[in-house]
Amino acid sequence: MHFSNARVPTFNTRLFRYLQSRVAFLVLLCVALPGFAATKPVSLPQASETLALGPYIEHLEDPERSLTLDEARASADRFRPNSSEVLNIGYNHAGHWVRFQLRNTGDEPLQRFLEFRSLFADRLNLYVPDEQGHYTKVESGRLVPPPARPYQSRNFVFPVTVPPGGEAPYYLYVDSADTLTIPLYLHTDTGLVHTELTSRSWLSFYQGLILTMTLFSIFLLATLRDRVYAYYIGFIVVHQGLFFTLFNGLGYQYLGLEDPWWSREAMSVLVSLSMWMIMPFGRVLLATRQEQPLLDRVIVLIQHAALVIVALSFVVDYSVSIRLANPHGAVTAAVMWLVGWNSLRKGNPAARYFLIAWSMLIVGGIAYSLKSWGLVPSNLFTEHSWQIGAAIEAIFLSLAIADRINTESRQRIRHQQEAQLAQAQALDIQRKANDMLEQNVKERTEELREANRKL
Repeated sequence: MHFSNARVPTFNTRLFRYLQSRVAFLVLLCVALPGFAATKPVSLPQASETLALGPYIEHLEDPERSLTLDEARASADRFRPNSSEVLNIGYNHAGHWVRFQLRNTGDEPLQRFLEFRSLFADRLNLYVPDEQGHYTKVESGRLVPPPARPYQSRNFVFPVTVPPGGEAPYYLYVDSADTLTIPLYLHTDTGLVHTELTSRSWLSFYQGLILTMTLFSIFLLATLRDRVYAYYIGFIVVHQGLFFTLFNGLGYQYLGLEDPWWSREAMSVLVSLSMWMIMPFGRVLLATRQEQPLLDRVIVLIQHAALVIVALSFVVDYSVSIRLANPHGAVTAAVMWLVGWNSLRKGNPAARYFLIAWSMLIVGGIAYSLKSWGLVPSNLFTEHSWQIGAAIEAIFLSLAIADRINTESRQRIRHQQEAQLAQAQALDIQRKANDMLEQNVKERTEELREANRKL
């Protein structure tokens, strides 16, 4: 079969132009799509009392932290949809805009509560529309004193009144010097109360446990006068007590700490002090100076580094100090775990409890980090996994101290028994020697009498 050479290029050219026009249309559609409804709006009233807004939000990065609300609204085509429950940003110097839509199809305004379930946001500016389309800015975040926040809660909560008759976009601006995730949840009043009650119940149990163990340890320190209890008390007071109180956003409610310094800069100070205090505790408990002299010198160097970070936290920006404190904490965790493992291999019975305690803290911290990065679901366990690990750690560290004291007590009793046995043996030898001497004296005396009689 014969085809004309003149018609083939014409057919290919038309086909190419047709495909080119379709591809161009698809490209334009993909570019313009985020400017339209990339994510579906949230309809109110919602069926559940708490709804994760992660799959309903769109995200825009602001590298210079300079965009105004009008400029963000004009950049509608630059917003990108998010599909996960938690938007993970990580360490980033940029600002971040979030957009979502709420729809109220009823005839009356509805009140909802927008919760930002992370305490590491420095600034949170929520722009709430009214019925005329005008926006009102509501501020919150770590740098806003607790009394000035729109709602008194350990997390950042915004009361939102959704006007009736349609849908409207809401804008949230976020920036932070810390690692940043954007976990947004929409609550009814019942859902917010239930969420806070569940969280506060766990926190009350945790704080009661730590307070009880602290008071009991103070009693044992006064009774036994063992310095290992002093290190233990210092560690759980600073780490399990002060650090997690601020970490949970309870510094204002419990301690009256209103200054924003306590919600940000104090974190790097307390985490470094905690690492500094656990190291002398481990050195005394596991006798590293005698049993692991090389690792003991490494621990001393890490201790000095912790004090340096504490001092720097008062003079450098928080974004620098926290980037020093976090790797230092990871190195401390790895070294102390290695020390515990080596001590266990050498037969130290207290190392079993120390290794379990330290492993629980590490596992809990990893689970919390995975939750923060959006890699595992946010639930009651992952939300408090770090503190669960810390509570288990405090319990097993106390067991490690008890085992150490029991071991020393058994050794002391064994040494006393050995000393008593040695003393008894010495007395028996002395008695036998005295008997032999007395017998010799008697024999000599009898010999002398016999000699005198003959004389």
